[in-house]
Amino acid sequence: MIFDCYEIDTVLVKTISRFARNTVDLLETVSRLKGLGIEIIFQQENLRTSEAEDDILITAISAIAQAESESMSEAIKWGLSMIEYAGLGVAVENAFPSVKEKADFITYSNNDEGVAYVLERFVLEGRQ
Repeated sequence: MIFDCYEIDTVLVKTISRFARNTVDLLETVSRLKGLGIEIIFQQENLRTSEAEDDILITAISAIAQAESESMSEAIKWGLSMIEYAGLGVAVENAFPSVKEKADFITYSNNDEGVAYVLERFVLEGRQ
């Protein structure tokens, strides 16, 4: 669909991390669009595919975004396996929905000392 862009000359994208699933896809799409004479502007990073010096930054930021996404995916998988292992699954309020679905108890967000609350409630009070 994106390669049927015959009547546009610029694509505005909020951020590099939302443009493609991985760095290879991003580079292939950028190359194909550039071949069609279509510029991509990445708003958050303030980068343009029409600027040759931005190519390296686009590639680097895309690789970082991909690594962060992979890291987040691994963290979610780890969290889900720990919920099953622990017997009592606790998730913070701002956890991913898939983690909260598996949890037995949802506490305050990690910004509001949710972990401390759980430790007090289930660990310290449980020993007394």
